[in-house]
Amino acid sequence: MNKTVLLLLSTLVLTGCASLTGTDPADAQRIAIDKVDSSLATIRMVTVTPSEAGIRVRGDLTRKPASRGPVYGHVHIEVLGADDQTLLARDTHQRRRNAKSRSAQFSQYLAVDPATVTLVRITHHTPWQP
Repeated sequence: MNKTVLLLLSTLVLTGCASLTGTDPADAQRIAIDKVDSSLATIRMVTVTPSEAGIRVRGDLTRKPASRGPVYGHVHIEVLGADDQTLLARDTHQRRRNAKSRSAQFSQYLAVDPATVTLVRITHHTPWQP
């Protein structure tokens, strides 16, 4: 019984420590997300997680129903500040879960001050688009 109580208390302490790290959750709610799909794929489930030194952008790409095979191309991420000024722009590639998967995941860490970010625009470019 003592081991059970000790395990429960240690879990509560670790959960409390994990919730205290990071920045204000209001920063994540203040940042708008703009998704621009391509002719091949749809961008879904995008999350923007601010931290003290930057933001992490994560999401999924899914092939459109008429298409088969892997999701080709790359993901372009733009971070915009006040007056739609581009603060940072990066290209990242997506990773499929397995060879037969019609979806892929992308993740990119961007070193930018979260307080200055107002919009994150994510665009999927096919191989024949610039």
